[in-house]
Amino acid sequence: MDIRIEDGTVEVRLTRAEAQRLCASIAAGYEGVSRAEYFIRTGLSEPAMQRIVEELGDVLEHLHGNISIPLDAGVEEIENPRRPRPHQ
Repeated sequence: MDIRIEDGTVEVRLTRAEAQRLCASIAAGYEGVSRAEYFIRTGLSEPAMQRIVEELGDVLEHLHGNISIPLDAGVEEIENPRRPRPHQ
């Protein structure tokens, strides 16, 4: 894995095998917990991370292609709807 940081941008270059291992590791992080717990631990949306793993897996399977996927923070009201909130 090669990592380059320049002008506030992080560029990560992986071999195919490294990318497959990274996908497996990401998936292991959300497969064992609820959507709300995943959000609490990471601040990310579990469905969004699943989509990233699936799309990266598709590119790896076809051995070519480019993808651009947003990695936005999760929205607590969607990811953790049971959390009590003050009435407004």
